[in-house]
Amino acid sequence: MVHANPALENKELSANINETVRPLSESLQILPKNTEPNATEAIAKQIAQELIAKNPNGPSLLDGKSAIESIDPETLLNDVLAEELARFNPEDLQPIISVEELNLLNDKSKVALETYFKGLRNILAQSKIDSTITSFNAQEFLAFSKNLQEITDALYSLPVPVMLAPFHADELSLIEAQKNIFKRAAYASEDPLSAYLAIQMLPSINEEFLKISTAYSEIIEKNNLQI
Repeated sequence: MVHANPALENKELSANINETVRPLSESLQILPKNTEPNATEAIAKQIAQELIAKNPNGPSLLDGKSAIESIDPETLLNDVLAEELARFNPEDLQPIISVEELNLLNDKSKVALETYFKGLRNILAQSKIDSTITSFNAQEFLAFSKNLQEITDALYSLPVPVMLAPFHADELSLIEAQKNIFKRAAYASEDPLSAYLAIQMLPSINEEFLKISTAYSEIIEKNNLQI
């Protein structure tokens, strides 16, 4: 199998997220500013707006004491979370890559196919992400994201036989998604909801990687390629 999938299992990230958040807060002051929308802040703002809507004239007096009218806190939180989950769009993290964006090669010879797969293998081997890692901090997540950006840059430059272009484009899309997920994870202590939602995408991404790997293996076997 030529595909060296850099994805991490969702259960590994989820199992270690509590340990991850603590060091994140210690290193945030040296992280680049997070420019992504903050889902956690959006929820807090929406809850505040609900309370204001319920109390347009501010706190009222109840038995001589100041009080505010509110719906059940758990119901309010669940409703707001449901709205935020509905707004979450995986495509914001996983761009659609067109084959026209690739370095296309109009050659389906055995040599061209072998050259492509060798180049692909060498590029993917540059991944610094080890699925056996069990402890992370913000700087490591950002390093993973940067590493994946370097890999995507190399994949865009790699000459791709036209017959393999759809697979190559899909693989680029998946790696772009991984890059964005790690970036969200780096800011988990600042925006835990966005990080959590992003991490939940990893199982489906891994499944898609497996489909591409299977397709590549079939092409290699069918064409008796030596790579």
